[in-house]
Amino acid sequence: MILAGKIVGHIAASPITINNNNNNNNNNNNIDTDRQILQLLNKFKDETKNCLLNVFAQPSLKSRLTDEMLQSNQESFELEPINIRDLLVDTKHTGRVLVVRTIIKAYNADNTIHLLVEDQNADTYEPVDTSALLVTLHNYVLPGRLSIQLETSSIFHFGIILAIMEPLSKLNPDDGSLQAIMEDFDKHQKETDCSEYIGPVKIIQTEKMGRGLAVTEDLKPGTLLIVSRQRSLTTKATKEDHDKHDILDEDILGEANLFNNHFDSPISKAISKLYSGPTGTDKPLPPTTLDDFKISEADLCKPYTHRGDDLCQRITKYNSFGDMGSGGILLLPSLINHSCVGNVATVFYGDTAFIFSTTNLKANQEIFINYVDRYLSYPKRMKALERYDITMCPCQLCELDRQETTQSFQQRDQLIDQFGTNKFFENVQNNRLNLVSETENIVTLLKATFKNKTRASILSYEMFQIIGFLPTACNKVYPRFPEKALQACLDSLATLGLSMDQSDLKRKLTPGEISYQAITIRMPCPRAPFIFDCIDIYHQLAHHCFQVGYIPFARKAMALARLCCVIHKQQSIQDQNNYFAQKQFYNQLLSFNDNLELI
Repeated sequence: MILAGKIVGHIAASPITINNNNNNNNNNNNIDTDRQILQLLNKFKDETKNCLLNVFAQPSLKSRLTDEMLQSNQESFELEPINIRDLLVDTKHTGRVLVVRTIIKAYNADNTIHLLVEDQNADTYEPVDTSALLVTLHNYVLPGRLSIQLETSSIFHFGIILAIMEPLSKLNPDDGSLQAIMEDFDKHQKETDCSEYIGPVKIIQTEKMGRGLAVTEDLKPGTLLIVSRQRSLTTKATKEDHDKHDILDEDILGEANLFNNHFDSPISKAISKLYSGPTGTDKPLPPTTLDDFKISEADLCKPYTHRGDDLCQRITKYNSFGDMGSGGILLLPSLINHSCVGNVATVFYGDTAFIFSTTNLKANQEIFINYVDRYLSYPKRMKALERYDITMCPCQLCELDRQETTQSFQQRDQLIDQFGTNKFFENVQNNRLNLVSETENIVTLLKATFKNKTRASILSYEMFQIIGFLPTACNKVYPRFPEKALQACLDSLATLGLSMDQSDLKRKLTPGEISYQAITIRMPCPRAPFIFDCIDIYHQLAHHCFQVGYIPFARKAMALARLCCVIHKQQSIQDQNNYFAQKQFYNQLLSFNDNLELI
């Protein structure tokens, strides 16, 4: 859970160390050097991903922490005190204050102050509570008279007491808080400041895939469904990890983090509900509800029993999100079943996942996410899905691919490798005149590999890897002949399953006939999802249509480009315009801000 708050006061206190050994400053375990502090902070963050609190000194960049004592600070004195464990409960802590004590001196990195803290009275707890929290303090202005690190460690030294007011930013997609969270992340590029969120979804029991998630009402593309934090990011162990954690097996590190930090914590209830592989019996799993994935205040007082290493390993195997050798556990999203043509998209901001719908969804419709790279050929996708014990995918793409031969997949893989993405962009930069013809030749050869010759124009992410480059190539080589690039855009969209009604391509308008007043555009919603790559394809299509004079079609394409920006980038209109302006296309397109209704 990522939280947000405001420090309203601090008190000087006697310095202490992480091991409470204050009397022996020469002790090797005493944490005092910058290198030791940084290592400890990184280790703590790696192993306790659910214990991070983002704090802002004040809204103003000129802000500073008050020098008043906490007892004399009326604003914080009237607040109800809470403990670190209370932050696990998904509630807004209005009228509350978190009072903590630093257990190492602070460290400054990238203009952000990092503090490791425990509850102010943690040493008096019975039984002992070892809860700790990593606090990152933003926009705190140092005096500037000494070095940054020296000033940071002198102001936020061992044992300083901090009061953090109302430490939770509650997410409400309808009140503008989502946009504020995204803007803050773009500004700081650290972590998101919001709680977890469960939108209009419910847990269902499917016929063949066990549990799943479905929506509870009709939804439009771009609707926020879930916000979930990764728990214990799992990584392949490096040599440094081996030395730091004293481990031998490179796959153990991430699993150990999950076991040690979560299976004996309040979220163990949710983790234990996740899929752990075939049980070998026909005994159904116990019913699962959304409440199993919410932490209540009562959960903080319950005892937790370690579930066993074997179960932990299996849960990690089947529920880790991520790629490139790393990933993390997302609790409720782990119930979303796989489809190579999913209808939701996962967008990560830091280690927080935001899940949005990518097409129209009807009430009670199940949502699906792609567990593997959609651009892989069918044999490679099936190989990748073996990790999840998935041997057959019933999605539209796989149904079409199963009609093909092994030889055809091998031929397409060879052609795609031969084309080479890096070589393509090098040729574009060199303005190779034969680039378009070379690309078109590869496209022709790819189409010839399909058993059904119309198959390549229905839904083929393999084809898109090549044909998706044609619009750029045509625009680069033949900038004065936009019709060729326009058709390449339409062909690219067809391979994504996003064919468009082209009747508006018969209507041309002169510059004097163009109106920039916002209109409502109604069009059928495609079955295939709007993926990230659609942003630039639709924008290029709008540009080339505008260039030719197909203004109604250009407006339609621009509205779709804006929709894809909302789904995959959560951008405001102004941010969209800033992004599109970098493409050096017609700026007049930015004046189109039409209302799109997908029916």
